[in-house]
Amino acid sequence: MSESHITGSLGSGESEASTEGPKCYCNLRAKSTIAFTDENFGRRFWGCVKFKDGGHCNYFAWRDPKMCSFGRRVIRQLRVMHAQSLGEQSAWESNERELQHQTEVIVAMTEQHRAEIINMSKQHR
Repeated sequence: MSESHITGSLGSGESEASTEGPKCYCNLRAKSTIAFTDENFGRRFWGCVKFKDGGHCNYFAWRDPKMCSFGRRVIRQLRVMHAQSLGEQSAWESNERELQHQTEVIVAMTEQHRAEIINMSKQHR
């Protein structure tokens, strides 16, 4: 599972154009970004702000130290557990929708039977 995608920092209060980061080879302040690879999940790094626009200078520097193997293993296990819980949540939501549908059908049938009983009782008077 060596999926890799990159996004901006999440909830860390950092902006697109950081005033604290190093300058890239374009002489612009590098952007703090978070890695989402198996090996470096959650590890922050500095990169050229022009990365998404093309024409970037390929500047790259780790902001956080490398995590120990135990920490990486724990994060991988947490990601698996999270994925499993999302699957379970989805299954529960699907079951809930099905039960809601079945309840609506039963209510409709009950109303129909009630109307039929009332109609039959009027006919036999």
